[in-house]
Amino acid sequence: MDQIGTILSGKNTPKEPAEIRLIKEFIREHCSADCKVQMRKTSIIIIVASGAIAHELRLKIDKLSETLDSDKRLSVRIGQL
Repeated sequence: MDQIGTILSGKNTPKEPAEIRLIKEFIREHCSADCKVQMRKTSIIIIVASGAIAHELRLKIDKLSETLDSDKRLSVRIGQL
């Protein structure tokens, strides 16, 4: 019987979309924090750990939307990572 590691090594793991990667890199660089990102049809929801990070990100949301070059609406929420 094959080990689970050998079985799963042949599977292609899904890669995260470029938009999510760009958002996470932007927040790490400009806010020194981690986040979760949820993609919806018309919006992107960014979840951060604290109100201070959310406020800092909201001040820089225009720069982030320029970096993304997306027509989706950006929302910032506070929650658990």
